[in-house]
Order: sequence, then structure tokens, then C-alpha cells
Amino acid sequence: MHIAYNYTELKKRDKKIYSISGTTISQTGMSVNFIKIWSICFILFQIIGGIICLIKGEFLYAPFRNGVLKPNFLIIMVLIPSALSALLHYVKIQTYRLIDYLIGYFKKKATINEMGRPIRHIKYKQKTLVENVF
Repeated sequence: MHIAYNYTELKKRDKKIYSISGTTISQTGMSVNFIKIWSICFILFQIIGGIICLIKGEFLYAPFRNGVLKPNFLIIMVLIPSALSALLHYVKIQTYRLIDYLIGYFKKKATINEMGRPIRHIKYKQKTLVENVF
């Protein structure tokens, strides 16, 4: 008799990072999925910030410009992607994370038959009043 093991729970389990090269980040660990979401949001905002700097013609990321403290742009370009990624990762809708819910909501849905194959809607005609008159 052979024994089969099911490892699907390991795939679904959230992976966490506790330390980097011996330095402890957090006792509870930082979620790898949160880091992925945060890095994507952060990179997109940095690209947008770079485009804004090119359009304006000055480097807005420097907190000290012309001897005056102006950290607003830098704070916006760091806090907004961090807040957005925390929102996408930690807010739950019907026990799903918000990002998983949005991906499922906007993904193309296919109608399937009893065998699990997608149904193609090509050979169907509607018998409505407009088609019957014309």
C-alpha cells in the first residue's frame, strides 16, 4: 500500500521573512506577499514621480531645496504606495484579501459545462421581437 501526501496547504500558506542575514526584522515576520505588493506599488509610484520631475524640470525628491525644507513630494511618494499596499493586503472582503478579490472580480469569466470545458457562445441565436420582425 502506497501513502500519498497532500501538500496543497503548504502552497496556500503565507510565507514570512523573520530576519535578513542575522538581523531580526520582526518577531511575527513580514509577509512575502505584502513585500511583493509593496514593491510593485512603490516602483509604479517612483516611475510616476520621475515623470513628474522630468515635466517640472526639477528634482522634487530632495527634501532640502534652495535652503528650504520641502519633504512633501518625498513623503507622498513613499506613504501613498505603502498605504495602498497595506490596504490591498490587509483589508478582507468575504475572507479574501482585497487584491485577490479585485483580481477575481476583473478577470474574464468563462461559462463551463458539466465536463468542466468552457462553452463557446457562437452558434446561438435569439428569437426576439426585433429579429422576428426584420
